[in-house]
Amino acid sequence: MIYTPHETSGAEKLIAYGMRLQSQGKTLEAYYCFKHSLILNPNNAIALNSLGTTLYALGNKYGAIDAYKKAVLKDKKYALPAFNVAVLYQLTNDITNAVKYFRHTIRIRPRHLESYIRLAHCLTRLGKCTQAITAYKEAVQLHPKDISLMQEIASLSAQVFRYSDAENYFKKALLLAPVDAHIMGNLALVYKQQNKNVLAKETLIKAIRLNPTLPHLYYTLGVIYRELGDTKKSTENIDTAYALDPSLKEEYG
Repeated sequence: MIYTPHETSGAEKLIAYGMRLQSQGKTLEAYYCFKHSLILNPNNAIALNSLGTTLYALGNKYGAIDAYKKAVLKDKKYALPAFNVAVLYQLTNDITNAVKYFRHTIRIRPRHLESYIRLAHCLTRLGKCTQAITAYKEAVQLHPKDISLMQEIASLSAQVFRYSDAENYFKKALLLAPVDAHIMGNLALVYKQQNKNVLAKETLIKAIRLNPTLPHLYYTLGVIYRELGDTKKSTENIDTAYALDPSLKEEYG
């Protein structure tokens, strides 16, 4: 190694040198710098976090998790290792621990958008849809024009029968993307789930005018016409859906 100091300042120099090597793609050399710096100062959370990053780059996910967790223990106000370990837990399908560390990151950095989004994804995977909706809503507060976040809230709200919220967020998304036929189709499905078939029909007709190439719109419209008692229009729309996507016929018969 270039640096062989025996004081804390030497550890800091090793960390700086390791980061420079890391930025140059010299991952193994950087790893040894961080390891040696921790011999000199085992309490340095930055070195532990950097060690975790090099371990992950070298293919050692679980070694990286261990290093990141040690960094969190050394400095509970250092958000980066908490976020890094949460992401790795998410990647390794340890969703419960991922939730724990995303929440920890948010406590330190309450305006960290990606933590809210990832937390919501994890909560959804755990079946905790109501908590996921809350996390997505926090994300929307930080990024109020993100249409995809609004759609996530709307879809999850429909799943837990919060139809008013589902309608509200699909409508908010449509205000930002008024010609998006997919969003309009999703809003129509929410109407249909509440047996608001006339509203669903009108919304689907608008969506089809915007984009006449989406087979699922025709199929849903056909189902609604059938429920409204219009067999002719039901058959016409379902036939159009099958013509656009023959696999639908196999799926729905």
